[in-house]
Amino acid sequence: MKKLLAFIIMAVPVFQLAAQTTLTPLTDAIKVDSVKSIGKTDSSVSTVIMENATAPVVNAKYNDDAPTKKVAPWFVNRFRFSAGFMYADNNTEISLGNSSGSIGTSVDFEKDLGFDKRVNTFLGNFQWRINRRWRFDFSYYQLNRNASKQIQKTINFGDSTYNFNANVNSYFNNNIYRVSWGYAILSKPKYEVGLLLGFHTMQTDLGIGINSTAGNVNKNESITFTAPLPDLGIWGGFAIGKRIAFNGEISYLSISAGEFKGSILSYNATAMLRLTKHIDFSLGYSGFDFTLDATFDKQITHIGWGYKGPSIALAYSILSKKWTR
Repeated sequence: MKKLLAFIIMAVPVFQLAAQTTLTPLTDAIKVDSVKSIGKTDSSVSTVIMENATAPVVNAKYNDDAPTKKVAPWFVNRFRFSAGFMYADNNTEISLGNSSGSIGTSVDFEKDLGFDKRVNTFLGNFQWRINRRWRFDFSYYQLNRNASKQIQKTINFGDSTYNFNANVNSYFNNNIYRVSWGYAILSKPKYEVGLLLGFHTMQTDLGIGINSTAGNVNKNESITFTAPLPDLGIWGGFAIGKRIAFNGEISYLSISAGEFKGSILSYNATAMLRLTKHIDFSLGYSGFDFTLDATFDKQITHIGWGYKGPSIALAYSILSKKWTR
């Protein structure tokens, strides 16, 4: 009996080793079958976990190799049309010498001729974003004014003289067209900053007439000219959230060549509120200053005109999209 117990005790480890060796392929087969079918055994669960653990590694490698998408601010759209009104505060000072070369009287059109200093005017603007960085703008506005006043000083304007207490009619009409090209040197999801090259074209017609004793108006002196005025500037925009943004620009140029000397300064700042995907409302403040000293047909001419004031506008954008490089 003792010999039998000793034999059993010695044989158990041998049978355990043989069983492990023999059952290993069978266990592996069960694992594979379990993963394919039910997946209930501990071995199959381990296999599924290992397979899932390797998946993120592959995806992470793919994401690292993929390019990062560059996005412009929400207010950057392919086409944008805006229209509105501005309440402009004007300052106009003009002198026109006679044909013999004498310098004329400096005339403040608001003070001396009775022009309204503050007037409302229509504003229109079109913007085309060629791509995420390049932009083209076209804008138009006009300021037409006229007045009648019994002047309180003698005015020499061109070859005419208007004496003290004369009843004078005058007008000053401006059509202004502006085109500009801009490039964003910085373009991020929340802001952009760029440089611009622009041209203001002014179509100006002004004149002074005097009332005769019969009540007729004789147009004595006038100036009509079209002036293309280049300028250089900087612009930028910043978005706060998905509905509010601030935009602004400023441009300036001064030119002097022979008997011609001129300068132009233009600036604009707006706060935008996005109402819908395609419509936004803006409140702004704009300013423009223009000076010109030149000689036309021996007449020494000085024109200084500018305006500034608040504005409101409504804009509609089409083909709205997030720009990518």
